[in-house]
Amino acid sequence: MPSACAPAPTPGSNYSTRWPPHPAPTRPAWSPPRADLLRRSGRNDAAAREYRAALDLTANEAERAYLLRRLAAVGG
Repeated sequence: MPSACAPAPTPGSNYSTRWPPHPAPTRPAWSPPRADLLRRSGRNDAAAREYRAALDLTANEAERAYLLRRLAAVGG
């Protein structure tokens, strides 16, 4: 019977070093939503730090423009 789960690693397969298949980002992907929540709660300094952290991770020009607008709105 086929299983919906991934197969268990076999002995000596070195499975654990291959997961995840890509390097994790240095900062979590939740920086922009966290920054927005901080901004809404009036914690502009903390929001600015999160927007800057998100800017460091993105190469997408549309995302960068959005984050720069948000950063400017919190005085960063």
